[in-house]
Amino acid sequence: GKSADAAERIVEVAKQQAARDEELMASRVHVGELQEALVEARSLHTALRERCAEQERQAERERLAGGAAGSGKDSGAQLEYLKNIVLKLFTMEDGREALLPVIATFLQFSPAEVKRVRLALEAQ
Repeated sequence: GKSADAAERIVEVAKQQAARDEELMASRVHVGELQEALVEARSLHTALRERCAEQERQAERERLAGGAAGSGKDSGAQLEYLKNIVLKLFTMEDGREALLPVIATFLQFSPAEVKRVRLALEAQ
């Protein structure tokens, strides 16, 4: 009768709800896995960007070193400029930190290298 049909309908709806709950739980697990993968991808992206920047600085250092070793007017002027900066650095009593941006730019220091020099200057 009617109560048997109603009971069957309730059981059917309960099964459908259980299937939806299971699907929802699987979706939540999948979202968690995707969030973890996103965190890893962002971390990798940051590391790759830092490595790329370091390689660009290294290439620039090599370019400058190659230019300084050459015999052209530009390389001679660059070497003279660097010599004067280093001479000033070693002969100054105060204000060495003011030369850091100049030297860091010319020699393509990484941010970590600039920080290291700043800490060393502050410790003196």
